[in-house]
Amino acid sequence: MNTNGKKAGLLFLALVLSALAADPEEMLLRDAVRYATTPEKRARKEKAKAELTDRGADGLRLVMRYVHLENIGVQVLVFEMVENLDDRQAASVLVDFLGDERSETRRLAAWLLGFCETPEHAGAVRALLADEETSGAALRTLGKWRCREAVPEIRRFVRHERETRRVAAINALRDIGNPAAIPDMLDALGDPYFTVREAAAKALASLGAPAGKALLRALPGAEDPARRHILRTLGALRSRRAAGALRRQLKDPDPFVRADAAEALARIGHP
Repeated sequence: MNTNGKKAGLLFLALVLSALAADPEEMLLRDAVRYATTPEKRARKEKAKAELTDRGADGLRLVMRYVHLENIGVQVLVFEMVENLDDRQAASVLVDFLGDERSETRRLAAWLLGFCETPEHAGAVRALLADEETSGAALRTLGKWRCREAVPEIRRFVRHERETRRVAAINALRDIGNPAAIPDMLDALGDPYFTVREAAAKALASLGAPAGKALLRALPGAEDPARRHILRTLGALRSRRAAGALRRQLKDPDPFVRADAAEALARIGHP
């Protein structure tokens, strides 16, 4: 970062800290996230963090009011507090911020809920799938909660215009583990983005025999890059019934296809 950028960053931080100096609670948060360059300041910082943590849900609620600020200290602090709280205590606070007027706050609240084993709040998170600013975080959390009821909505995101949304949707479907999504994963193996194809291959490999059967059916008509992902995924599945189809690929004129087929055969024990 150049000198002007550093000055601008320090000025912004100074403005943030000044804004937090309006009352004792905000000053407490300021002390908990400020840079600590001396032993005295570090001691004050640790004391402030401990006090916020000891407040439990009330402390988390205070910090969540400021997570929209461009301050990594605030975001790290809120994550630590969620980790230290009982899941239901943390979730009771985070759910209240799913409807916040700031998209940054809604998004972080949805994302943090994924660290709480509280799937009873899935309905509130599913509502955020309709919000372009928060749908990525909602996809992740619904996947972590293995929310099968949300599968039809999540499947639609596999064809979303944004690469990151497609990856998030595929990862969520992998976490949920519903074979109904196999056709979407197969289509995603031909995605123009490598990240999406890799996510789909990993998801298919996690779905076991149903995915293996679907991959074998798709192999004869598949074109690259989908074909190579199919070969590698069959190897990852260690599908013995795929041995014949894999051997036929050893005669392909493309050396990379032959190499993928040979590696897959080795993985399933048919060199």
